[in-house]
Amino acid sequence: MKSNLPKLYKRQDSPYYYFSVYIGNKRVQKPTNIPKTIQEEKALTLLMDALKINPAPVEYNLLWMRDFVLRRLELRNLAPKSYYIYRITLDKFLDCLGSEAPINSVNKEKVFRFQNYLVNMGLKPGTVNMYSDVIKTAFNALVYEEITDKNPFKGMKKINRPENKDVPLSLSPDQIALLLKTAEQDNPEHYRLLLLSIYIGYRRKDILNIPRSGIDFDNRTFIINVSKKKNSELVTLSMPNQIVFESLKYFCDKYPTAEYPCKIMYIDSYSRWFKRMVKLSNLPDNIHLHTLRHSFVTNALNQGYPIYDIKAYLRHSSLSVTEIYTHRRIQKIELDLSVTKTVTGKG
Repeated sequence: MKSNLPKLYKRQDSPYYYFSVYIGNKRVQKPTNIPKTIQEEKALTLLMDALKINPAPVEYNLLWMRDFVLRRLELRNLAPKSYYIYRITLDKFLDCLGSEAPINSVNKEKVFRFQNYLVNMGLKPGTVNMYSDVIKTAFNALVYEEITDKNPFKGMKKINRPENKDVPLSLSPDQIALLLKTAEQDNPEHYRLLLLSIYIGYRRKDILNIPRSGIDFDNRTFIINVSKKKNSELVTLSMPNQIVFESLKYFCDKYPTAEYPCKIMYIDSYSRWFKRMVKLSNLPDNIHLHTLRHSFVTNALNQGYPIYDIKAYLRHSSLSVTEIYTHRRIQKIELDLSVTKTVTGKG
């Protein structure tokens, strides 16, 4: 006959002890809230005390969930920005529902309360949905570990964006010229990245990850990996002008052995530099790197490029995304939207 006493063990992916126990002929494994830093003999005593020799686990609260999720993320070496988003989201969740609330007490009503809490803070629908998805992911981990048997965020309704969206902020050619004049006198590498952002129109991450193996100076083409898709998409683009050609060559010559020659610094470093250039150029504070992508679309439409071609070039998810820009009219900027080849593949 199997022993009904719990047995402690450790797992590399968790900061806490796990225990296993037999219920009939079935072996059940559960996490504890006892850190692995405690000696095993003492940990077993604490576990036996909590269980009272009963295989039913203790009831975990939201504070334990927060600590459990964050420690797991630390062990996975998650990117600092992603870790920060998880941390502030979990903190807001606890502020709304209370740190002592049992995990199993979270239901659809409390999910709705949390979303309303975020809306009342003045957060935009997209941000509310992102925070909700973070908590949903945390609950998925709890379900996987059999800490709870349901995810209350499963099937939740997204907060709808307003139908009359504001047209995204764009820079005029004069503003772009002023920004380039300021940046040219500063960091030369960041300046070259800025040129690529302006004349290619893709996201900063896509530009930083242009592979050396995909750059063909003879045929004046390069490959870019579209990152904002469930399945990564490799797109071959022609170099629209001499500026892009010279900027890519600058990085390839300066970093001859780098697999990604444009990736010479962290994304955050480039972003901070860009915000400093915006301030020195006396441009509005709400201009970000992604504004350059909005400017690219607006100026292309103003030049008369077909909206379907722009959608295909920038890999917008739907035509409605591109149509947002059709109400803005500003002066022209030199662009070339030729797409020579599209190859889909795994990221």
